[in-house]
Amino acid sequence: TEFKDSHVGRIPVDWDVVNLEDVVEIHDNKRIPLSEKERIKMKGDYPYCGANGIIDYINDYIFNGEFVLLAEDGGDYSSFGSSAYIMNGKFWVNNHAHVIEALPSKITNRFLLHILIYLDLTHYVVGSTRKKLNQGIMRKIKIPLPPLEEQKRISEILQDVDRRLELLTERKVKLENIKRGLMNDLLTGKRRVRITS
Repeated sequence: TEFKDSHVGRIPVDWDVVNLEDVVEIHDNKRIPLSEKERIKMKGDYPYCGANGIIDYINDYIFNGEFVLLAEDGGDYSSFGSSAYIMNGKFWVNNHAHVIEALPSKITNRFLLHILIYLDLTHYVVGSTRKKLNQGIMRKIKIPLPPLEEQKRISEILQDVDRRLELLTERKVKLENIKRGLMNDLLTGKRRVRITS
C-alpha cells in the first residue's frame, strides 16, 4: 500500500480527506431540550439523549432511524474518547448533542462513529471552563475517507472486536459477583476451607 501525507496524518493514496459537513446531514435544528420537570410529566419508553448517552425515558420522540450523536459540550474529545455514540430507533435529543446522519453514498454511520471516536477533536473545541464543539467548527472537522466498501469492512472488524469486548466485560462482571459472594462466605466463616496437613 502506498501512503500520502494529509491533514489527518499519513493515509493510503486512495483515501480522501473531507470536511465532516461534506459527508453527513446535520439535524441539530430538530433538537428540543426538556427540563427535568417536563420529563417527569412525560415518562415513557423512548430514550431522551444528551451529550454522553441516554439520560431518561419519555413518551415521545423526535428522531426515528440510525443517527450518530456527537457531544456538543461535556464530551471526552481526546483520541479514543467517548464524544460520540450511535442511536437507533425512536428517540429524543436535547441541545447538548449534535445529531448527524451519514450520507449513505459517501460514508456509513458505523465508520463515522469509529472515526469520530478515534480522532483527537480537542483542537476543534472552544471555551475554557465548559468545553464546547459548536456546529460551525464541527462542520469543518477533517476526516479520512476510505472507499465505501473498505469503510464497511473496517467497521465490521471493529464491531467484531466491540462484541468480544462486551462479552469479556459481561464475564468479568459475573466473575466479580462470584468473588463478592465467595468473599462474603469465606471471610465471615459461612463457608469453611479444608486444611490438609
